[in-house]
Amino acid sequence: MLHFFANRNTKYALESLRLQFKLASLPPDLVHQLTWGRFVNTRGNNIPCDLYNEYVNHLFKEIIGTMGSNFTEQSSTRAARCVTTLSSMADTFDKLTGIHPESTSHTTSSNRDNVLSIATVVQSCDILKFKSDRSHANFPRFSASPLNSLNRQNLEKWISQKTKQHTYNQHSEVNDEQHDDTSNNESDSNESQL
Repeated sequence: MLHFFANRNTKYALESLRLQFKLASLPPDLVHQLTWGRFVNTRGNNIPCDLYNEYVNHLFKEIIGTMGSNFTEQSSTRAARCVTTLSSMADTFDKLTGIHPESTSHTTSSNRDNVLSIATVVQSCDILKFKSDRSHANFPRFSASPLNSLNRQNLEKWISQKTKQHTYNQHSEVNDEQHDDTSNNESDSNESQL
């Protein structure tokens, strides 16, 4: 949120603040799950959820592609429901029969010598130590931290304003729900009197 606000991306900053509001209203175990549950453990490897979703989509498209002229909405729905089960069955079959999975990574040559030569240059020039007079010719006013442009007073004022709006909106939604409940009860009692 701080980076968004510092770069004047207020829509993203507002969404970040709303996410924090929502997380604050949830039980701690659910907050932990939503905050840290962004990975899927497949065959002992943790991969990001979106990457796993891409794998599942790829498998689904393979299944759909083999249907040919038999493709219908019903068969597509059936395939979507069974795609993860089919994937785990295929993996189990491969393990039992000793078939090695296809490699998804490219082989690379060793770059150890290149890294060592660059590290030697970095150490000899002390480029990782802070020097106040150091700057790049093309970026003379480049800030060391993107948050240096952050105005804390404006941020605090903005957060308090959005917090008040959020609180007001939450209370008005509760009042609207209570008003709807009472009007429904009144109409029910009026109908019973008739």
